Amino acid sequence: MIDRYPVPGSGRQMRNVVVWFSASLLLTTLFAAAPVVADGEAAKETTQDKAERPTSPYFRPLARGKAGAPAFDGKFSIDRDQTIVILGGTNALETQKFGLLESALVATHPNYQLRVRNMAWQADTVYRQQRPRHFFQPSPIPYPGDTDGRPQIAADTIFLWMGQSESLEGLDRLEDFRKAYAKMVEQLSYFTPRIVLVTPVPFGIVDGVDLPFEERNKSLVEYVDVIKDIAKKHRLPVVDLFGRLHDSTLGTQGLLRGDSSGVPQGIAITRNGMHLNRSGHVFSLNAWIHDLNLIEDSGTGPVQWEIDHDLLDKIIAKDDLWFRYWRPTNWAFLYGNRSLQPSSRDHIDNKKRWFPKEVDSILPLVLKADDEIHALAKKATKPKRLGR
Repeated sequence: MIDRYPVPGSGRQMRNVVVWFSASLLLTTLFAAAPVVADGEAAKETTQDKAERPTSPYFRPLARGKAGAPAFDGKFSIDRDQTIVILGGTNALETQKFGLLESALVATHPNYQLRVRNMAWQADTVYRQQRPRHFFQPSPIPYPGDTDGRPQIAADTIFLWMGQSESLEGLDRLEDFRKAYAKMVEQLSYFTPRIVLVTPVPFGIVDGVDLPFEERNKSLVEYVDVIKDIAKKHRLPVVDLFGRLHDSTLGTQGLLRGDSSGVPQGIAITRNGMHLNRSGHVFSLNAWIHDLNLIEDSGTGPVQWEIDHDLLDKIIAKDDLWFRYWRPTNWAFLYGNRSLQPSSRDHIDNKKRWFPKEVDSILPLVLKADDEIHALAKKATKPKRLGR
């Protein structure tokens, strides 16, 4: 069984929030082929392609994105309908709790149908990614029962957000990290050339807890440099969360001072010195907007964005549905080693299974919500520079 984290039921908790950005940010308020592909259009795989496909369970849910999508040339852009997949650990996973990143992406690209699929997982690192037994594995399985026949997700663009947990092992493993991260980028490039690398957020002081956060950040910055080196080598865009938030972590009592990162004094951006809280995700939006070129001009002046809460609500609701489909509870009864139990089968005809049908029924709701998000995005306001 997998426990899911609590997801707010409505984005209206953030109603009347106006977010201001600038160089200084201010806050004023997936393996064997599945039968079909869940999102978008997948490029056809030849026999040679399948032989080269990464075999780790981590990649089982993925399918190749649309053929012909151009690689990034160091700069992020969206010029067509697509599915964007988010990979990483806890901070990446929890972007869907608040809906801010997806809101920014769709609001600034209303002419394209964007499907955002958060496939991040708590505790994932470049070294290890644990999944339930036979997760997204249609065949074979070593015991009687049904296989996981959920369709793969065609990845047109991938955001990769890792490195913070790995840095806790210190500089002795820096070269191990370099090799493992580079290998992961290479493996992801099988599915799409459009990969965005995201640097980890810095460690910060936790009120009342004596943690060596400054030493940790000295190590972390070396890991961040590795990510940037790999991005430069492959001409991949970088969202530099570490660079934009780092200076502010040097505040006291777990609070962040108002400096070049734009986090005002008295605002904590993590809940434990490592994982972003709601304010942290709001302030991180500064990096996402600037580094993904989601603003129409390249100036450095103040930026204002009044969030469309109907859009935000719909995204949060969609992401909740997606999570229930992507990571269903009671895995052992669904496609694990207890799928033969009477409770996972029809009470009249035990050859029929009700549980997989319930899970499969969620995907059409997700796709319907995508269409509604696209319609709302066309009416949403965009971030803009003040005075323009």
